Amino acid sequence: MATKFSVPDMNCGHCEKSIKEKLKDTTVKVDLKNKVIEVENKKPEEVIRALSEIGFDATVCN
Repeated sequence: MATKFSVPDMNCGHCEKSIKEKLKDTTVKVDLKNKVIEVENKKPEEVIRALSEIGFDATVCN
């Protein structure tokens, strides 16, 4: 199951690369234009904590 997250500070290819590297143990789809990522098979709190460790605030999208 996939969960979508708003990542307001994500704005370039480097941000995308950093996020995908941090979450490399799962599938991540990145929408830079809308500043949203979709993550497969991870608990939301795990994703939020992992992104926080690399400097990104994230919230679950409704």
